[in-house]
Amino acid sequence: MNFPSNRTRTNKMQINRENQRIRTPIQWLTACVLGALIAAPSIALAETPKQPNIVLLISDDDDYEHFGFMGSEIAHTPALDKLASEGTLFPMAHCPAPLCRPSLASMLSGKLPHQHGIYSNYLDKRGIGNDTTKLDPRGSLANRLKAAGYASYASGKYWEDDARKMGFTHGTAETTMKGFRHFVRNGQDELFTFIDDQGESKPMFIWWAPLVPHTPHNPPQKHLDRFADAEIPIPSFYKGNSTEYVNAMKKFYAMGTWFDDGVGQLVEKLKAAGEYDNTLFLFYVDNGWAVGKPAKNSPTEKGLRTPMFVTWPKGGVPAGKRVDSLNYALDLHATALDYAGLQVPSDLASKSLRPQIEGSTTESHDVLFGAVYAHNAHLGDPSVKRSAERDLLALYARTDRWKYVLYAQDVDGAGRYVWMIRKLWDKFDRKKGDQDLYDLSSDPYEENNLVNQPDQRQRAVDMRQQVLDWWQRTGGGALSVAKQPATESATESAALAPRVEQDFSNGKDLTGWKAQNMRYWSVKDGAIVGTGGEDRIPGNTFLWHKVPVKDFYLSLKVRQTPYSANAGIQFRSQRKGTAAHGYQADVGEGWWGTVYHEHGRRILARSLDTDHANIKREDWNNYEILAVGHRIWLAINGKITVAMRDEVGELEGYIALQIHGGQPQNVAYKDLQLIHNPPVELIGKNEAELNRLLVDAPKVGAHPSTVKKKVVKPKAKAPKRP
Repeated sequence: MNFPSNRTRTNKMQINRENQRIRTPIQWLTACVLGALIAAPSIALAETPKQPNIVLLISDDDDYEHFGFMGSEIAHTPALDKLASEGTLFPMAHCPAPLCRPSLASMLSGKLPHQHGIYSNYLDKRGIGNDTTKLDPRGSLANRLKAAGYASYASGKYWEDDARKMGFTHGTAETTMKGFRHFVRNGQDELFTFIDDQGESKPMFIWWAPLVPHTPHNPPQKHLDRFADAEIPIPSFYKGNSTEYVNAMKKFYAMGTWFDDGVGQLVEKLKAAGEYDNTLFLFYVDNGWAVGKPAKNSPTEKGLRTPMFVTWPKGGVPAGKRVDSLNYALDLHATALDYAGLQVPSDLASKSLRPQIEGSTTESHDVLFGAVYAHNAHLGDPSVKRSAERDLLALYARTDRWKYVLYAQDVDGAGRYVWMIRKLWDKFDRKKGDQDLYDLSSDPYEENNLVNQPDQRQRAVDMRQQVLDWWQRTGGGALSVAKQPATESATESAALAPRVEQDFSNGKDLTGWKAQNMRYWSVKDGAIVGTGGEDRIPGNTFLWHKVPVKDFYLSLKVRQTPYSANAGIQFRSQRKGTAAHGYQADVGEGWWGTVYHEHGRRILARSLDTDHANIKREDWNNYEILAVGHRIWLAINGKITVAMRDEVGELEGYIALQIHGGQPQNVAYKDLQLIHNPPVELIGKNEAELNRLLVDAPKVGAHPSTVKKKVVKPKAKAPKRP
């Protein structure tokens, strides 16, 4: 659709000097007063800050890591880098939706997709521009700015019906793929004419949204040549053909440079027109994109995350400032209104970034929430009325560290779910009710789903409730997935079921167990016995079981003679030569019920039974170990000795039995039972009761020599440990 580009001109006032003759003092005084009254408004207007031009720069299907200002050493984006350096950068934001049309509709409306109704690219029938459902133009960003005196231009990616109704006064906004591709790919002559024609008559609002770097990835050869010799690293998430990946990435980077080149041309035009210094630049990516990994139309960070910046060269926006807190890109809508001098309506989901930019507040979002919808809503169940609830794929919540996703329906990568460059992906399937939980601090590409780890169950439950509350609070309707038990999903139930390790110890021989020197180990009267006889033991000796453990419950009976000797039970440990590295539940005078980190961090938690009154000397003691995620509990004879949370400790390894080097001793272990994925319960206490006992383990524990200062010893001193 073509819009007029007529230049608005102002007529100069002509003054008839003959009429200024003053014939009497009274006439002279009257003329002065009237002149002052007439001049006053002009003076006031001159002192009022000039409304800035507003340019909304929207990158289409881009990767948040592909910008120089985000730290990329490969990307070539000098124009964007310069703009970002001259303003305030927000490196950690989420787009309104990981899909083009709903993201852009949100930026126009200031509302969330399930609030304005444009949540999918294709709502009614497939084909750009063929949907009968369009965004309500009332209250659009362009209409609000138009009412404030702005001339506005739109071209490139614009989906929503008649752009004049949406408030745009100029430009070509043709809602077809051909129309999308024209802008920037074929130049910006029409936009530059608009800039020339406006002059200083009106402030300008420019919707700058080319179909770049969106597919087709066919950059000009000059941009592609820049990356001919670039060394493209292969990321951890990519498992396919490296040559295909590298070639695809070079084209992708070149497309980013093409986008940046267009920005550079716009900047130069604004400078030539004398408009650059008074232009507010707002930048974001409409949705993510990645080669070799689900991104667009997915709840991954590659699909959702975008940097954004706000730059006003001579308008008081701080240059070189960086705000690292969590933010929403949708807030650029309210930010534009704010800097244009307009009040931000209270019913918008968009809040101005200006307080953060100017430093009047340091408050930020603790959690980002969002929703992902079907790419092709028109393929939904025809027996159910189309709605955001029907076509919702997933809800998510994201903190600084944690990312949680709840799938509202099956996702199989076909039809209603976008499947871009799928030959370079691993298959991405989820079932209704499935949940993802990622620790982004150690897993930024979301490769290791922790939701099935028992120690993360409560976190998943909490974040699930948070995102469901957000959905309801922002106007979302009833969801069938919300009725599903919080700790269950189609794939979780089997993985979380407790499993007894069969034949862990058969009481007859050492099947499944192995030591470097088996002469110290035997089975007698159903018990595994470690002894050096009457001889001193030259060094710590370990008997290892072959089955690895993660989350487990181990119960066994232990008897040690003499009482003054020392031994232990290794768990989540690794064998390194003759040594063990990992946790040890201690046995021995001064040591019973203590957690020691063998060949590592020393004493992590001393026994709560400080005088060891609960220990049966040189008799059988019932020892229990429960390890679930980073939480560890020890109990002896029905009494808890340790309850600790160790965020930096091992989460998997092996179990081994130990006899300590030194004095002659006999230590026996019997009635061993091992359960994988156990329920979190011990000595009659449930999970909530056990959690209340937890204390944090130190990163570096106390030296063994300190034990003797804390423990009452009825006989001998505790032996020193190597």
